[in-house]
Amino acid sequence: VANLAGRDLCVRILDFLSPVGKIPAMSNESDRVPSVEPGPGEREIVDALGHVWRVFEREYAPHDRRNGLTLVFWSEEAIRIVRRFPADWRTLSDPALMAVSWGR
Repeated sequence: VANLAGRDLCVRILDFLSPVGKIPAMSNESDRVPSVEPGPGEREIVDALGHVWRVFEREYAPHDRRNGLTLVFWSEEAIRIVRRFPADWRTLSDPALMAVSWGR
């Protein structure tokens, strides 16, 4: 039961983070990054260790008093949310965009 509760929480978090508001079909039964091509305005990048990241903008959560956009980095291993990011992030090289994910 505890595992199901944790999975439900994960699904709700991923539903919030999904750029289209819904979780795309998962690649298998584990909690993995959805196996879909990046959508409009998204990028897929690979870090130095070979991990694939989907990067996209997302509005702040409805309950957050701030407004604007965040930049979401989503991989099988982690999710990073960056509040301050360059407007031209789509044109950055993969290593430069990964540095943005660490706040550099």
